[in-house]
Amino acid sequence: LVRTSRKTEAVDYLEKASSFSIDDPNFHYNLGLGFLDTGNLDKALRHAKMAYAGGFPLQGLKRRLTEAG
Repeated sequence: LVRTSRKTEAVDYLEKASSFSIDDPNFHYNLGLGFLDTGNLDKALRHAKMAYAGGFPLQGLKRRLTEAG
């Protein structure tokens, strides 16, 4: 949805997904990317921290958050 310029709809789905208690670094990494792509830096950072605390190896989200300030 983010990639097809349906960001308002994407945010709705991201919010629903973030309410799940899923303890999976991959889930949090991708959720962080989604929030970042929709402009919600606070939620992107929160999910990035969960992803990296869980050992997620890719640093793209961290790099993009750093670039965003």
